[in-house]
Formats: sequence, C-alpha cells, structure tokens
Amino acid sequence: MSLSFLALGGLPRAVHKSATTEGTAGGENGAAAEGAAAAEVKRALSRLAQVGTSRARAAKISAPSLPVQAIRQLAAIRASEPAKLGMYGLDEETVDFNLSRLSRLEEIARLSDAGKLERDAQAWRAWIDRYVARLALEGREVGEAEGEALLRREAAMARSNPAFVLREHLLQAAIAQAECGDFGGVRSLLARAQAPYFPGPPSSDAQWAALLESLPSDDALDFVLT
Repeated sequence: MSLSFLALGGLPRAVHKSATTEGTAGGENGAAAEGAAAAEVKRALSRLAQVGTSRARAAKISAPSLPVQAIRQLAAIRASEPAKLGMYGLDEETVDFNLSRLSRLEEIARLSDAGKLERDAQAWRAWIDRYVARLALEGREVGEAEGEALLRREAAMARSNPAFVLREHLLQAAIAQAECGDFGGVRSLLARAQAPYFPGPPSSDAQWAALLESLPSDDALDFVLT
C-alpha cells in the first residue's frame, strides 16, 4: 500500500546512516545516528497507526458477496452434493471466496476497536523490526560511499507509490460542486491527478497532515459515482 511506504518518512535514510556510522571515533556520531533512527522508528509506527484500517472499514471490505445464510447452505451442499452447485450458477471457487470472506468477517467481529488497533500495532512493530534489520545490514554492507544507491532506491519507491489517488468520493464531491456552477474542485483534482507523487516520503508533519486530510472517510465506501 502506498500509504505504508509514505508513512516510513525518513526511516530508511536514518537507519542507513546509523549503520554506516557504527564504531566511529568517540562513538558520538554513532550514538546520535542511532538515536535519530530510533526516533524515526517511533514516528513511522505512529503514522502507520494513523492510516490503519478501522474495524468498521475492515468489516465492510471483508463482507462476502453472498448472504451469510446462503453461504452456509452452499457450503453444506458442496460437502454433500457438490455437483448441485452448478444448478445455482456457482462453482467451488465462488464458495471458497465467500467462506474466506465470512471467516475474516467473523474474526473482525470478535475484535473490539481497541483490540483491532493493538493487533495492527503488533503486526507493524514486527514488520518494522524486520525492515530495520534489513536496512541496517544493507547499510553496513555498502557503506557510506554508496549512500547514493539508497537515494536512488527511495526515488524509485516514491515514483511507484503515489501520494494522491483519485477516489470516487473525491470525484463525487467535485461533481456536486460543478453541478452548482463551481468548477474549483474539478480543477483542483485535475492538478493533483497530474502530479500525484511526492518527491519522496513526507518528512515534515505539515506534509503528513496534508496527506491525511486527503484520505477518504469510512462513509466514502458507500458513495456511488454518478
């Protein structure tokens, strides 16, 4: 997900610097770099928590395409007389898909909002730990002289992870304004769609706040484009 990359901010660069300054004279530079990397880890985890999928949204995303009772009946039919699925215009793949969605929906239902946040935080923490270890290893292997390679990789990642994605709820709002004679929203969306990428991950709190402001609300999932 693009937001996951953007939430990392200056973490890759900070960890790389920490790895390449290990064992410097006096240890002061290394300690400072290590502290900066730890701060970036904390910031990245905070940002990832801000853009995590809410329990309500996760439930909407995971909703099966068929009614729950129908899914259970189809599962029973498949277990006893699978050939009958064709009578309903369905196949085993469709049943498996809906059973998987139903299982995930039930798992989400067992979580509280706080439990969902805690589970996500633990998962992100484990991933960050692995990512930092990988970055540190690369930093020690290539050394400070190869810092340009890190910058090129960051630039390539930034080009592949847009900071702005044209969503239906944004189009719907712009259309509503245009129908009232105000085309400002249309022009704004056009400008953002033509330049959807940050030069790199948002490093400042202002950039990050602007990015969060552009995110759709949970209600946006219910919007229908006219």
